[in-house]
Amino acid sequence: MAVRHQSIEDFLYALSCCLEALGGVPQVVVPDNLKAAIIKASRYEPDINQALEDFANHYQFTVVPARVSKPLIFKNMMQIELQMNQLRLRGMARSWQAMVETRRAHELTLPEGLGILLQGEVEERANRRFDRLQKNARFRYRASIEELTYDSSRGLDKALIANLATGEYLEKGESVLITGKTGVGKSFLASALGLQACAQGYSVEYFNAQKMFLRLKMARLEGTILKFFDKLAKTKLLVIDDFGLAHLDKQQQLDLLDIMEDRHGRYSTIIASQLPVAAWYDVCGERTIADAVLDRLVHTSYRIEFNDVNLRKKL
Repeated sequence: MAVRHQSIEDFLYALSCCLEALGGVPQVVVPDNLKAAIIKASRYEPDINQALEDFANHYQFTVVPARVSKPLIFKNMMQIELQMNQLRLRGMARSWQAMVETRRAHELTLPEGLGILLQGEVEERANRRFDRLQKNARFRYRASIEELTYDSSRGLDKALIANLATGEYLEKGESVLITGKTGVGKSFLASALGLQACAQGYSVEYFNAQKMFLRLKMARLEGTILKFFDKLAKTKLLVIDDFGLAHLDKQQQLDLLDIMEDRHGRYSTIIASQLPVAAWYDVCGERTIADAVLDRLVHTSYRIEFNDVNLRKKL
């Protein structure tokens, strides 16, 4: 029946009329969750109006409010997040979750919301790529450009480092030769430049020189030498640390020449050594091979020569 208002009095009046029309009292009455009858709706523990409870006790029936269902819009939002995760759009899923939790999803226009979701996915993929690249590189130090010190006694050119940090040398396939005595920070700088390259999306391989030649020897014995050469040739930045600690044998000289030949003018190489570049001829051994290797390095490279300031002794 229809009543004028939805007050508790009118609701109880309508309910009593219904019981009279039925000619009896049912065991259970299931009202909707209107405020006159249910103070607080809940799927499990609803709060029933005291007047309705007293009415039910008088007529000896049980009040069981209709179970509250989750709003359709909430289900849709949960479904959107689930589908994003199924499509591995984790950045978009996280941004969407943040928008829902802060209730911005209803305030933004479609282009605004879509822009935030896409930006979240771009950042997520860039972060994942950086993590993968720096993990594969296996740097000696977890170094960064921001951690470098430009004390005048070190001979480190801040303008040159700032230029290298832009990654322009990587686009041009230019090399960087870092020299200086032990403890001056050569490996740290090489690692910092390598990590910066990873942050810019470039693939990087970091090797101690002796370990690289050992890997080449093992690859030759295992029959995977061509695959390893191909990997070195296609890496955007190859970092060779501690070059020149030992003289190269004939096979190592030829391997180094092959590596430099494959990379020359295409991809960048960073070499760090305790020896000045002029002394690298003696490390390579045979003059013709040394000329060929250094010709591919020296003329298209940046030179960083540290002064003899041992940072380890300072510590």
